[in-house]
Amino acid sequence: MRKSARGSGIYLLFFLSGAAGLVYEVVWSRLLKDVFGVTAHAVAAVLATFLGGLALGSWALGRYADRYDRPLRFYGLLEIGIGIAALAGTLAIAFLDPLHIHAASRFAPDSAALAAVRLVLASAVILPATFLMGGTLPAMTRALVGREGNVSREISFLYALNTSGAVAGSLATGFLLIRALGVHPALWVAVAVNIAVGAWALVLSRQGGPSAAAEPESSGAVEAAPGSRWVLLAIALSGVVSLALEVIWTRVLILIVGSSTHAFVTMLSVFLVGIALGSFIARSLVDRVANPRAAFGWVQAGIAAATLATIPLSGALVLAAQKW
Repeated sequence: MRKSARGSGIYLLFFLSGAAGLVYEVVWSRLLKDVFGVTAHAVAAVLATFLGGLALGSWALGRYADRYDRPLRFYGLLEIGIGIAALAGTLAIAFLDPLHIHAASRFAPDSAALAAVRLVLASAVILPATFLMGGTLPAMTRALVGREGNVSREISFLYALNTSGAVAGSLATGFLLIRALGVHPALWVAVAVNIAVGAWALVLSRQGGPSAAAEPESSGAVEAAPGSRWVLLAIALSGVVSLALEVIWTRVLILIVGSSTHAFVTMLSVFLVGIALGSFIARSLVDRVANPRAAFGWVQAGIAAATLATIPLSGALVLAAQKW
């Protein structure tokens, strides 16, 4: 019973971590919109930096998590670091305004040079926190895989759980926290959540049995299947398309709902709900798929078809909104 309660507590940590992460994303997009003056550029810069930081952190910190004796303790330290980095990055946004004004006076409004400057400025304040966020999934998976024994199912469940928390955080920030507390206080709440989650994880890391990292590893090396690089390239391109769709759908929703913050939050929430549902369903199917590459191809084809279907629907909704 105690072990089960500990596992439930760990899952709750990851849910809250996902919620805090999306509070940051919504608040940062709001603050950077005020700096850049263009919603689309702020959204694109935040999304690109956020996802880029997650990818870099997962790659760099994930390998370290595999060698850490107590991965749950490592996870707790990451969460505390996220809170500190997010706080520092948000405070630093106030210093971006003069830098952006100087760049905007030298480059054309729609130039690639100004867009690059905006991306660099966003990265300077957002990347440290999102880099640490990227290490949380590998660390949490490593902490739990010894108990559950199935890596693929555990990753799918954790991804769905974290994404569900992200949906809750996005909706709460856009429609409740900012309205009730203000932009900066909403972020202070997320900082407090991250630090509390980290402290809780540190306490839990001292309980229970031996860590997952202490288990003996298989002596046989796992070789990559032929053509794996092409699969990884396809996955990367799929991520690029997803990022582009998020920016496009945000701009379309602004025409429908009017508020850029509400449009961004609505897009993020619906996007993440779909990801969470897909990940949860994949959890029960991933071990039964005979040809994962073919399945990936069919999924991408389905995404393309569904995306095409949104084009006439979006146009109809924009026209309907104009009549309201």
